[in-house]
Amino acid sequence: MRGMSPTFSRAPRNAVNRLIAFAFPFGSVAIAEQLENGLHAAIALIVRIPPQSVDSTVKNYHWLDLIKGLYSAYDQSADTAILVDVNGNISEGPVFDMIAVSDGKTWTSRHGVLK
Repeated sequence: MRGMSPTFSRAPRNAVNRLIAFAFPFGSVAIAEQLENGLHAAIALIVRIPPQSVDSTVKNYHWLDLIKGLYSAYDQSADTAILVDVNGNISEGPVFDMIAVSDGKTWTSRHGVLK
């Protein structure tokens, strides 16, 4: 966050820098049974916000696309969603990255995931 303006201006040049930090315990989006047995995931037709809009390689708490993806998954009778990037490649889901293991090699997206 760049800061807040003492005069409530929307102009970022008028902002005063402030640091706001918080911490909370991790909470899973899955219930105990799903953690034990797995979740049914659906590829949502929702595009993960592109890095030109919000840098998704840092924790930014932008969740609108992930929430829309969850509703898309629920409409498909799934438990969770997998979003795609602007090129149609699998990107990530709410609270998880996608990782594939093939022939002993680990694969994940090069773009749009937390570092």
